[in-house]
Amino acid sequence: MGESIQLLNRHGMKLWLGSLIGGLVVLIFLLIPHLFIGMVLRSEISALRGIIKDLASSPDRFQQLGTEAGRLLNLFHTGGTVVITYFALVLLITLLVHVFYTAGFVGSLRNAALEGSVSPGHFFSYGIRYMLRLLLLFLLQGVTVLVLAVPAAISILLVQGQPTWVMIAFSAVGGALLLLNSIAFSHSLIVMFAEEMGAFRSYAYGFKVIFVRLVPALVSILGSALFGVLGMAGVILLSLFPWLLLQIFDDGAVALLVGATFGAILFWLLVVFPPMLSFGLLFTRYFTHIQNRLFPEDDQEPVLVTPTIDDGEAGNRSG
Repeated sequence: MGESIQLLNRHGMKLWLGSLIGGLVVLIFLLIPHLFIGMVLRSEISALRGIIKDLASSPDRFQQLGTEAGRLLNLFHTGGTVVITYFALVLLITLLVHVFYTAGFVGSLRNAALEGSVSPGHFFSYGIRYMLRLLLLFLLQGVTVLVLAVPAAISILLVQGQPTWVMIAFSAVGGALLLLNSIAFSHSLIVMFAEEMGAFRSYAYGFKVIFVRLVPALVSILGSALFGVLGMAGVILLSLFPWLLLQIFDDGAVALLVGATFGAILFWLLVVFPPMLSFGLLFTRYFTHIQNRLFPEDDQEPVLVTPTIDDGEAGNRSG
């Protein structure tokens, strides 16, 4: 696990800078549709603001919720198609930019762990190249979870009212299956970037990891989770530090406002480090403990076959 710390020590600043720039780009892409819909639905938004203001200024207006609901429904019918289209586009863009950010972030870590170099350009390069692959991988995982959820729900209904040991055994089996699925999915993500594979092959190799290197993969996923939890706890404590420091002042309102503002900024700047530690551990352990067994053909050295004297003489006689 020390390799993950060394990776962060060598490339942490460049990884952080790339993720920060990528996060700003993602934020801009998320704001664009909001600004667009604000211009398109300016009148509807103004009317909605008026309804909310009337309800807030006069508590008696809550007794006329039927009338206000009618106004809201009429407002929705006026620009309903545009609103539905807007929310659909916002959800799609939000999904795509988050997948883009994840692809760029994981790809930058892959480049740092495998090639020992990283730059902000790697973030955008991997984000563009792997966005659709990663989206397909997430869809495969979602389908798998849905397929497993149906028999799990039926089993829960069947074991209701059974003895305690049956419930314990059922919970243990369910937890084991959930853990195995987590191992397979996390390593399919690592295989996709490390071996530059497509979604289907990397997903299949993620499950193959369970059969060829279960114990190292289990150690990797548990260590990654531990690093993530400890790292997030450290980030939360650092984010609370400005608020705790300002408690020495008598004005609690100012301390709360300033402390919360600086705490939110610190959290946004540092929140990338826990997943950086987690994925760094997964990559380093994959390269050192799993890759050689998952792809044994890559370790086979080429054998140079040279003709012997007898082979040469046999060739001359045949000639």
